[in-house]
Amino acid sequence: MIILVLFSDMILEIKDTGTTIMSSNKSVNVEFDTDPLVINSSEVDFMRGVKATDEEGNDVKNKLSSSVVNEDNKKYIVYSINGSQYELQNFKRGLRIYNYRLPTIKILKSSYTCDINEIDEYIKTLITDGQISGDDGIGNDISTGIYRDKNALQITKAGSYDIPLILNNVFGDEARNTLRLKVTGKLYTVKVKLTTETTTIRKNSRFSPTSYIASATDSDGNDILNQIIYRSEVDLTNEGRYKVYYYVVGAGDEDDPVATLTVVVTA
Repeated sequence: MIILVLFSDMILEIKDTGTTIMSSNKSVNVEFDTDPLVINSSEVDFMRGVKATDEEGNDVKNKLSSSVVNEDNKKYIVYSINGSQYELQNFKRGLRIYNYRLPTIKILKSSYTCDINEIDEYIKTLITDGQISGDDGIGNDISTGIYRDKNALQITKAGSYDIPLILNNVFGDEARNTLRLKVTGKLYTVKVKLTTETTTIRKNSRFSPTSYIASATDSDGNDILNQIIYRSEVDLTNEGRYKVYYYVVGAGDEDDPVATLTVVVTA
């Protein structure tokens, strides 16, 4: 099956098999060996049987990305063309999965115990040790993709909690389970005060992220300035808005910095 995909801002026609668009940019020919793609083993390759060439005959398959969507109780693979010479548009391919059971999260014991300051690391250890495991629904172990839903439950003191765990597979489905956890100890909190939340500096000038830290204290009021590290996205050679993220040594959760500085680089 061959689909001609022309990329532009004006969509003329949309079909289950693809999107046809008028454009002055390059067109792309996409060929599927079969439609839909059939998965009947634990091997998952959404690019299997796919060929993509532009109007000059160049192989552009490496510019294709894929994801799975659920529509009207059916699954489709959505392919996208990534490249500045092509307008980003999507087109669909049917998907059939045999012996599919949906993803699952399994927990071996009814409850566990850990320190309140080590919850996330403890969960990672449970996964590594096989106490918590995840299956993608066709027999593949995707345990490393399990994560804690921090937005659903905030833990600030000792006690027993049902920790919500989530796992997403490549087929667009989600598994949930709860980990019964007895939390002990006192929450270690850090307060970092910056001299400003946003700063403007000129391109190619000097920049020291640590100079913007006014103070850093722990939950007992002790100075821990020497325990603060940072991750900077600032590019002094180009104008733009950038971020600097500050963390405590040994607690480098990149999703949870203790402070964030916005840096605006100007000409």
